Amino acid sequence: MGDLYLQLTMVNQQYGTWITLGGFLFFLVLVLNFSFPALSQKWKEWRMLRCIENASQDVLRDVFLSDGVDGVHYFPFIILTRQTIVFLKTLQFKGIIFAADAIDYWTQVVGKRSYKFHNPIPGLEAEMASIKAIDKKIQVEGRVVFTCDSHFPKGRPAAIILETEIKDFLQDKMQGEIQEALEQAWGLLKTTAGEGRFEKRDKLLMSKPRVLSAFRYRMLWVFSFLSVAWLLLRMV
Repeated sequence: MGDLYLQLTMVNQQYGTWITLGGFLFFLVLVLNFSFPALSQKWKEWRMLRCIENASQDVLRDVFLSDGVDGVHYFPFIILTRQTIVFLKTLQFKGIIFAADAIDYWTQVVGKRSYKFHNPIPGLEAEMASIKAIDKKIQVEGRVVFTCDSHFPKGRPAAIILETEIKDFLQDKMQGEIQEALEQAWGLLKTTAGEGRFEKRDKLLMSKPRVLSAFRYRMLWVFSFLSVAWLLLRMV
């Protein structure tokens, strides 16, 4: 046992720097593994935002508007184009999607498994109404955005677009000159979105979807702490 301890001590003295670096990188890889969904989501949001900004007049992000009762609607993006105001509702579904306007539940097929989820199109009408409540003359269009990994073999409803189609969709809405009434309505919308923003967020019945599960979130903090602790202990 004493010989083993002596050998380990000699190895530590000879390769101490590499052991320290290797241990730190090991914990860092674990941190990145557990945080990958969040990093991937942030990267997708950044790409989408850049695409929207380059193909629109103006953009509002993370908007909370009253639903007319006692709750609020959450809008990831509300976009001003020269023809109309557009809002996008993003869904992170991939695989084969069976969808139609008139059915209550759509089906996602990934591999050999299938999942049911609510038809998102009826929700667009209520969200559109919350924007038009600011000014009934506002021209508003809503679209549900699916990832580029989504496929619709039985047809795709008109209100559905893919991430890769956002740029062309918005550029088509940027044709012509913007009307003064639309600019005034946009100004009212920006003011309304800014007023009581935090209060409206607190009233949100369903919070923004969490990118990380509770388990991944805990593991992210655990391995972050261990990586820093390991580095500090090795430097002492």
